[in-house]
Amino acid sequence: MKFHDLNFTSGYWVLLLPCIFMVADIVSGYLKAVYNKQFDSSIMRKGLMHKSGEIIVLLLFLVAHLGIGLPNYICNFVSMYIIVMEAYSICENLNNIGVKIPSFIEKSLK
Repeated sequence: MKFHDLNFTSGYWVLLLPCIFMVADIVSGYLKAVYNKQFDSSIMRKGLMHKSGEIIVLLLFLVAHLGIGLPNYICNFVSMYIIVMEAYSICENLNNIGVKIPSFIEKSLK
């Protein structure tokens, strides 16, 4: 299977799925901070700014897809890249609070 053969079941998922993973990363990061007694609102603000930037990039690619016919697989790639990046961060956060993620999952996300 080639990457450009990968498609979301609906165009809505191209935007919605990365957002769901971002929320899960925020929640797991918060749990990690509470667990380690290291809550720092400035770190959380930086993380939220980072996620806002990711959403802006994804929206720009989606607008380019609608406006100038940017190929669908490019938008799918950007969305999947964000999903994998967030999934890796979620795994790191869960490992830090004692939820062991199998090593083959972490290796495949790297």
